[in-house]
Amino acid sequence: MEFCQDYSTFFISQGRNRTEHARQYLTGLLGDIRRKNIERIGEKVADVSYQSVHNFVSESSWDYRALSTQVARDANTLLGGNSESMLLIDETSFLKKGTHSVGVSRQYCGCSGKIENGQVCVLGALGSQRDAALIDYRLYLPASWTEETKRLNRAKVPQDQREFKTKVELAWEIVETAKANDLKFSWVGMDSLYGSNSELLEKLEAGGLSYVADVRSNQKFYFKDAEGHLQHKRVDKVWIEWGAAGAQHVCFRNATKGPLFAQVLVLPIYGEDGSPTARSLIISCDGTGAIKYSLTNGEGTAKEHCYRQHQRYWIERAIQEAKSEVGMAQYQVRGWQGWHQHMALVTLAILFALQQKLAHRDTAPLLSTYDIVELLSFYLPSKQTSEDELFRQLKERHLSRLRSITNYHKKRKSRQPIGGFG
Repeated sequence: MEFCQDYSTFFISQGRNRTEHARQYLTGLLGDIRRKNIERIGEKVADVSYQSVHNFVSESSWDYRALSTQVARDANTLLGGNSESMLLIDETSFLKKGTHSVGVSRQYCGCSGKIENGQVCVLGALGSQRDAALIDYRLYLPASWTEETKRLNRAKVPQDQREFKTKVELAWEIVETAKANDLKFSWVGMDSLYGSNSELLEKLEAGGLSYVADVRSNQKFYFKDAEGHLQHKRVDKVWIEWGAAGAQHVCFRNATKGPLFAQVLVLPIYGEDGSPTARSLIISCDGTGAIKYSLTNGEGTAKEHCYRQHQRYWIERAIQEAKSEVGMAQYQVRGWQGWHQHMALVTLAILFALQQKLAHRDTAPLLSTYDIVELLSFYLPSKQTSEDELFRQLKERHLSRLRSITNYHKKRKSRQPIGGFG
């Protein structure tokens, strides 16, 4: 894969150039392997072993942050610099067993919609129209981790990353990094976890950034009615009471299956004293009956506001593709370095897919990441799985599981108090 050579300088570690290992891992992420973890990649990708891939992802210390910076800048070349360019913020989760994987805890996991044992990260994507590429990632460390030095040491969390940070603070770091990397985006899109945080919105405004940030249906703001009287209302009550009379019917996007329509209400927000602010409330109700409530400090027509309000869909789509097509959630790493290096390679794989979609848009406008994975599985070299090789891999997996079971019971026995279970 010649694509890897463009990033070879980032894979030099301890005097060794590990570009070939990066190529092998990317081949696994972009192949049609059912589970794209290190063990399966070692079994399926030609000329690679489990140990070499595991060492490259988990143990070797190449510059994943510099790689991520370059991925972001290359995505900016493809998607940045126009009125449609957007920086999108969202979070995702990965369900995990045990207690050793860095950041794992009993916490709310959006992938299951409830409290589970898992890891959570905040993600940034650069997008334009219907294209988006993941460009940044921040692992959330719960207070139960940042307060326990032993766990931090075991996961090899760097000293400068051990301070507790909320998800909102991680989101602001993504915005600051995007600005530092000179990414060209016209506005920032966020869901209600971030849109309901007034401090974050004030930081964006102070930085001269426009945003469209969802808010919760029970949030209250000050509005003026038709007679000019100041009213303090919940946003869902605003829609119920004023939507029918004030909403506009707009087509906010032409999708592959046809135009998308919504009823849209845009209202200026006032201060408690009745003074005007730079913010407006956008309420839209689409053809499915779904209602969205968002704040914006940007200007535009009802159609433009509604379009931007619905563009956060593309980071959700990018996260879904990263998980289903390039193995973002299927890693076999526990430590800080391994998790971040895996995520850096996932963003590189997503960038490759984006390049292919844009390069072939005229001839294959519906080309998807899934299609690219299917094509690469045919063209990229893979191990020929003979009957002997299949049984060899099966035996090796069973031996590995047996070693894990044995080690587990040894550790459990060593922790057992003298005198039995007492």
